[in-house]
Amino acid sequence: MPLQESPYPIVDIGTNLLGVEQLQRARELNVQPLILTGTDLAGSRKRADLVRRHPGTLYSTAGIHPHQAKTFSPAVLEELRQLAQMPGVVAVGETGLDYNRNFSSPAQQRASFRAHVQLAAELDLPLFCHEREAHADFVAVLDEFPRLPPVIVHCFTGERPELHDYVQRGYYIGVTGYLGMQRRGAALREFLAAEVPLERLMIETDAPYMAPDAARPHIGRNNAPFTLPLVLDVVALLYGMDRADTARRLTQTTVEVFRLQAVHQS
Repeated sequence: MPLQESPYPIVDIGTNLLGVEQLQRARELNVQPLILTGTDLAGSRKRADLVRRHPGTLYSTAGIHPHQAKTFSPAVLEELRQLAQMPGVVAVGETGLDYNRNFSSPAQQRASFRAHVQLAAELDLPLFCHEREAHADFVAVLDEFPRLPPVIVHCFTGERPELHDYVQRGYYIGVTGYLGMQRRGAALREFLAAEVPLERLMIETDAPYMAPDAARPHIGRNNAPFTLPLVLDVVALLYGMDRADTARRLTQTTVEVFRLQAVHQS
């Protein structure tokens, strides 16, 4: 069964892909623009360069993933500061805490995360966050700051109390094809609509990861941005809305939070 294009342009707020070969396929399915996730210094540089060459079609973030926090330093922070002020770089991150694997120590992760939060606050840019098995420390770091920019907890796969806490704090929630995984996403499907107002929700592929089950006939091993309409389908079903209105409202939130129109017009 062919993929159905989105009836309204939808934004992939988080894709890890560097190549541009997927852009045309994404456009055909009305997935535009894409926000490329920066997870280390070299990747953030490459993504900012792609954005420069594809203005209005690609945007990016600049940051150090918690797995890479051991590479963080004052010099890295200063380069991130410069990258984050480039046209089309719309958020600081991916940053946060991941205690599931601890590729960097918890102390290293907290230090890097704290510096990213400070940078986002100084530049008044959204904070694009990753949290896994670290909820208490994650919110404790954020609570150190009296004023925060918009906080996006991307690729949410956690438990209901954590989700409830994030929404109560005013954070935005990013959901992926995890929602469309029959077994793994079942619990999240049960409580997402009850916990997250649609105006606090955004959608993403996290490609090449997190492919929903329905994407498998259309992709090889790796997920791609053009599968985002499948995430839209699940969200529309869970919220009891038609696809067009769901897409419009999701995109409106995303454009406002990441200021995509302002960036596009500058």
